[in-house]
Amino acid sequence: MGFARTATLRTAHPYTEPLENIKARRIAWYEHLEGTGIPTFCVMQDIDDQPGLGAFWGEVHSNVLKGLGVAGVLTNGAMRDFGMLAEGFQILAGTVSPSHGFAQIVTVGEPVEIHGLAIEDGDLIHADRHGAVVIPLEALAGLPRGIDVITAKERPLIEAAKRPGFSVKDIKRAMAEADDIH
Repeated sequence: MGFARTATLRTAHPYTEPLENIKARRIAWYEHLEGTGIPTFCVMQDIDDQPGLGAFWGEVHSNVLKGLGVAGVLTNGAMRDFGMLAEGFQILAGTVSPSHGFAQIVTVGEPVEIHGLAIEDGDLIHADRHGAVVIPLEALAGLPRGIDVITAKERPLIEAAKRPGFSVKDIKRAMAEADDIH
């Protein structure tokens, strides 16, 4: 979990501007990520017509961002270098590609959209192997209680299902028990 640091990139087409401009935007992006003092998560939208033709995410950038204190990345773009990623660095990507293509940062700190999820710079993101969600800051105070309630409601059915002789009768009993949890 971390606060979003957003950016957009392209990888599909050759560079059309001086390399100095491309490098300057990448440095601006690194500066945007560096030393915030809070857990951060990079959220990068590949804005090519066909996202993921080139893989920006792999051994190099997982190590660079981990070194800058970033917990992970969420992208609709591509990743590569499985087995060589920085240990403990999370990557949720839209696809896999063997080449970096013509990777270039386009914008930094602007709103992005990853597979239909609208994300603003500074949004609180929870991401794991199952996907990602934006957690509204106003919901943060109630989050621990909500997690406890959901866990308590699921527990009766899971425990019943693990017992020998489990049946629909047990499902009904577990569902009734879960309904009493508020």
